[in-house]
Amino acid sequence: MSFEPIVGECEQDVMETARLMLETARAMRTYTTTQVAPLLDQERAKAERSVQNMEQVLDVQMPAALQKAMPAACGQGTTDFANHASAACQQSAPATK
Repeated sequence: MSFEPIVGECEQDVMETARLMLETARAMRTYTTTQVAPLLDQERAKAERSVQNMEQVLDVQMPAALQKAMPAACGQGTTDFANHASAACQQSAPATK
C-alpha cells in the first residue's frame, strides 16, 4: 500500500486551508480598516471634545461661579481655580482649636 496519494491529498487540504485562512484574515483587515477604524476615530474625537469641555468648565466657568457666589472669599480679580477652591474650603471648614 502506498501512502503517496494520501500524503498528496493531505498537502492539498493543508494548502487549501491555509489559503482560506489568509483570505479570511485579509477580509477581516479590510473590514476593520473600512468599518471599525472610522468609528474609533469618531469616538476618540468625542472624548477629546469632552476633555476640552471639562477643562473649560474647571478652568473658567467654575472659578467664575465661585467668585460670583462668594466674592469676598474668592479674592476679587483672581481666576486661578486652586485659589478659589482653597478660599472656598477655608470659608466652609470648621474651626479647630
